[in-house]
Amino acid sequence: MRFLTAIFILLAGFGLPSLFACDCADPAPPKKSMEGSSAVFLAEVVKVETLGQMSTVTLKAERWWKGGESAEITVSTSKSGASCGYGFEKGKKYLVYAHAEPKEKLLHVSLCSRTSTEKEAEKNGDFKELGSGKAPIPRP
Repeated sequence: MRFLTAIFILLAGFGLPSLFACDCADPAPPKKSMEGSSAVFLAEVVKVETLGQMSTVTLKAERWWKGGESAEITVSTSKSGASCGYGFEKGKKYLVYAHAEPKEKLLHVSLCSRTSTEKEAEKNGDFKELGSGKAPIPRP
């Protein structure tokens, strides 16, 4: 019995429950979320690649509200929802609220951000609050 108690205390001391669950506060309203983001755009997922614990997601942008103007953008997210990774699906459109990570080349998207599918964003009033945005600049 002492052995089991010792194991429990040891695991609890390492914060084991926090390793298995993403804990997010409710996201701020659209404009406030945009203020805290490095980039906000509507885009369709073209490709999802997973390597180790991270996924790299390539998206074709349709509209920009902040942080860019290109027609294609690549972001990163954790592979697991338990680590707050966002579950992008190829072929679906998302309103993405991304932020820059120190020392990282790619913008990062978290389950804790206001990122959602296009349909959810429409239903939640994001587009109404953000306005029309601007079209990306096509590559020559």
